[in-house]
Amino acid sequence: MRISRSLCCLGLACSLWGCSWGPDPAPEAEDARGPGICHALYLEGAYDRAFPACSGLEEPEALYETAQMYARGRGTPADHPRARRLMQKAAAAGHVRAMYELGLMYDAGIGGRADFQEAFRWYRQAAEKGHEDAMNSLGLMYSCGDGVAKDPESALRWHLTAAGRGSGRAMFHVGRLLEDGLVPPERLNGASPEDWYRKAADRQYPEAVFLLARKSYLRGKDSRSRGEIERAAYLGSAAAAVFLGDLALKERKDPMTAFCWYSLGEAGGSSAAAEKRRALASGWKADRLERAAERCGSIR
Repeated sequence: MRISRSLCCLGLACSLWGCSWGPDPAPEAEDARGPGICHALYLEGAYDRAFPACSGLEEPEALYETAQMYARGRGTPADHPRARRLMQKAAAAGHVRAMYELGLMYDAGIGGRADFQEAFRWYRQAAEKGHEDAMNSLGLMYSCGDGVAKDPESALRWHLTAAGRGSGRAMFHVGRLLEDGLVPPERLNGASPEDWYRKAADRQYPEAVFLLARKSYLRGKDSRSRGEIERAAYLGSAAAAVFLGDLALKERKDPMTAFCWYSLGEAGGSSAAAEKRRALASGWKADRLERAAERCGSIR
């Protein structure tokens, strides 16, 4: 997005001559809420200033950014129904990321009832416009039969399209299609699931790094495999964090380190990690929780 020509000219004049006289109040208020100002403040992360600059604007990017602030409670209290309404307007106006985010909202029931058919519709619109995450979400819906008839071939086609753009997530899901027997190996020149998992791991996709490292660790319990599991957890694999928490309890009898791994998994969105952390720390006194927090700082 561009800042308006009038605003740029005002900035140039001020830099040359100063503006001690002050601009007229009405134009200043208008400029402070323009799409360019909204976008710049949003990208800067200055949400307390971005929200008033963006709210009420009808430009698609401003609608999208206002919806994101409502969805995440940034610069304003979270309001998921309003976020969904604004995301709908931005998507209807052709904003591709809004199409994908709206699909997520319908998929997960954020801001209203879940509707897999609507999620599928918006994912497809975003995917057809080149959005890689939408391609992967569409592939998963075809794999599971959510919102559309189950169709492994269509799932593969969308995942391969995203993989061709370099998506590690897509490469991982191609491997899953092979491993689950939904796609025959000859469809992919005899490739194995591990071949695709390795491609995904090379792209630093966390779940692929974890899956390969876990298999290796369970075969030999070597330090290199464990290090790769830790790397997967730091890359964002909540499953890897839960696995490490379980290991800390079973193999090392170290509940504080387990607490830290479960906390990391919970931060990654794992409800299983959250339940394990709560159960583990149930009854801990304040001083022990404080020591656990110090331990968590040392392993991150």
